[in-house]
Amino acid sequence: MIKQIKFVSIPVEDQNRALDFYTEKLGFTIITDQPFDEKQRWIELRVPKAETRVVLFTAEGEEKRIGSMMPMSYACDDIDKTYEDPKSYYEEGGTIVFARSLGIKRNAVVLPVGYELIGCNVPSQVLSEPDG
Repeated sequence: MIKQIKFVSIPVEDQNRALDFYTEKLGFTIITDQPFDEKQRWIELRVPKAETRVVLFTAEGEEKRIGSMMPMSYACDDIDKTYEDPKSYYEEGGTIVFARSLGIKRNAVVLPVGYELIGCNVPSQVLSEPDG
């Protein structure tokens, strides 16, 4: 009898970058990180305070799924804290990166004057206000 979902696979382009994000930014713990084939590793992570696991792996032929909408969502104890968490914002190569998942209320970003949006992986509306 099925009693739970063991893991959900998230297709990723760069396993090292994804591993850093999920462990350093979201606090997931590494359960397994081992070679799978000559191209990839099998990386299995545990969601904090849960039995559910996430696998950072892209099956051969499924590369088109990288960066696409995942039919799942995470739950958290305090959505406002998650929204305001400074881990949502970080600097990478001279660029300020805002990384916040879908589903968080007030999903809006106000950029300082002179900054521009250079990429977004979801359908979005971008507005330019007179002050920036």
